[in-house]
Amino acid sequence: MAKQLGRGLLLALGTEADGDANADDTYTTIAGINSKSLTINNSPIDATTPVDGAEAGVIWSESLSGLKQMTISGDGIFAGTTSLDAMNTLVLSASPIRNIKITVPSFGAYYGAFHVDSFEMGGETEGAVTFSISLSSSTLVTFVAD
Repeated sequence: MAKQLGRGLLLALGTEADGDANADDTYTTIAGINSKSLTINNSPIDATTPVDGAEAGVIWSESLSGLKQMTISGDGIFAGTTSLDAMNTLVLSASPIRNIKITVPSFGAYYGAFHVDSFEMGGETEGAVTFSISLSSSTLVTFVAD
């Protein structure tokens, strides 16, 4: 994969919150995200069992696959009230979960329902309104390659 510009990593809100996030949903890119990151966690479960005669020797650990989770965070500047209205409606809802699409340029897209863990707005007297958002997966996340 050739080097890609960070601005090509896009985060888009879907219209649904059904957990069946896919290309069929309608997605709107959240405008003004300057810095974003995506993390995939694979939590291991320690399943180490000592074998007979290994009490004095080396015991290798064994792991089982445990909890998987994807987290997304980003911050930036709102580029208009449309994206601010959509985000405000989502974070104030009783269940702040929405289908999300994360596009990685020249690689593919991740789809899944995500919970808004935190949302923060700020601003300086002589600057624009800024925001910071953290999301975590609430269902299976799928990947579709380009």
